[in-house]
Amino acid sequence: MYRCGKTYQDRPCDNGQQGKVIGNSEAPHATGKSVVDASCARRGNDAQKIVWSRGAGALQDQLQAAAGSGEQRKLIVDVYAIRGTSSAVRAAIETDCVQEKEKSALAATMLGGAGNAPSAPSTDMPRKADDSGAEAARRADNAARANRTAAVRKRALCGDLKVQSDRNRSSQRGGGDVAQMERLNQQRRATDSE
Repeated sequence: MYRCGKTYQDRPCDNGQQGKVIGNSEAPHATGKSVVDASCARRGNDAQKIVWSRGAGALQDQLQAAAGSGEQRKLIVDVYAIRGTSSAVRAAIETDCVQEKEKSALAATMLGGAGNAPSAPSTDMPRKADDSGAEAARRADNAARANRTAAVRKRALCGDLKVQSDRNRSSQRGGGDVAQMERLNQQRRATDSE
């Protein structure tokens, strides 16, 4: 964008008039959006559909009974453990999926590196060490998943409490009789204590 005297225009100034470049009209660069694996994107789409079903009144047990595979059942459990909008749940599921793939790739690399060690195992001792390493990785993965799920639940709960607080505040501004205002004050105190 150019400033030519008292006017602004998208091309340089005409008639030899002195102009000043104000800004750059180029398109903004990529925002650094993370690339999601195709299978994780598909899992995210499925999670979003499950959230929509949940919003329509479908129960977790009903969806699990209709699920065809163990992977679908696990996804249903994961989705029902997360509260929030369909897009937020989708993003959380995609992020979990990508992190799981990264961890499994790292574990495979670690186990592959241990398998390439130049030694011929004469006993089962090295094999048990590999198994315990895989078990430790599995436990660490489960603990990390539980922490992520707890964090997502906490964020969703905080969002719900904020919505309740906002509704209560707008109801209080609307006014009412003494009993109604007292009830709204009690609700506000209960929400604030949570």
